[in-house]
Amino acid sequence: MLTELQSMSKSLGSLKALQEVDFSQTGDQLKAMNNFYTRMNEAMSTLNASVEDTKQYQAQMSSLSKNLTSLNGVYGNILSAYNVKA
Repeated sequence: MLTELQSMSKSLGSLKALQEVDFSQTGDQLKAMNNFYTRMNEAMSTLNASVEDTKQYQAQMSSLSKNLTSLNGVYGNILSAYNVKA
């Protein structure tokens, strides 16, 4: 019976060692996943800021287009005025 208990003790020791290795690997995986999610959140924040910048760029381009259209109208009127006098 003592031999069997010693065998069981060795088996339990081996199982404990395997469990500790498994838990340490799980901890490493959790750290890696946490790092991944942190970087993913940073990337999403950067992308969101980029979308806002793009919206502002679009609004500025629209304003510039309207201003150029107005200036072209003024320039066209000036040219027409010169043509009438000539």
